[in-house]
Order: sequence, then C-alpha cells, then structure tokens
Amino acid sequence: MVNVFPSQVTGLTGELDSDPPATKATPSGRESDRAELVRGAAPAAALSPREREIARLVAQGLPNKAIGQVLEISAWTVATHLRRMYVKLNVSCRAAMVAVVIGHKGDPI
Repeated sequence: MVNVFPSQVTGLTGELDSDPPATKATPSGRESDRAELVRGAAPAAALSPREREIARLVAQGLPNKAIGQVLEISAWTVATHLRRMYVKLNVSCRAAMVAVVIGHKGDPI
C-alpha cells in the first residue's frame, strides 16, 4: 500500500510539467505500446499530456466532476483517462497514482 502525504503533493507540478522523452513509433501505434517504450523512464513520461493534466488536478484533491469542468470534458471522460492511467502505472487508486508519479526518483517504488 502506498501512502501519500501533503508534503509529497507540493512537488508534483514540476514532475508532471516535464515533456516525455521522444519515443520510437510502434508498428501498431497503440497507446499501450508507448508505455512499454518508456519503461525505466519516470512514470509521468508514460502519460499523455492530457493524463498529466488530470494527474495534477487529482493531486490537488479535485473530484472527477470538478476536473471535467476545469478541462471542459465530462466526468466520464475523466474516469476513462484515470482507468487508463492506472493500467499504465500499475496502480488501483488515485492516491497510489499520485504517489507513483511524484515519488519516482529513478528507482521504481
């Protein structure tokens, strides 16, 4: 189980704002292939820019409905992004996702 403390959330912005490293195109072009290509990189690198935006808002404590209003998308779309992020990061809840994204310092958690 991963614990998230408020002091860990404050450093989130810089980690999520960084652009993911360039990756090679995959024959299938699927998003899941992208996560495989950036294995070993920071977890945020496996996320799309939109997913990083959502992760930043989740770390601020916003519920799906509020995130949807900020990004002008539906709460269902936010939930879909979160489910895909959980798979990419191998987590099962919001707190664990935030902990993985902000806690990565070169070594897997």
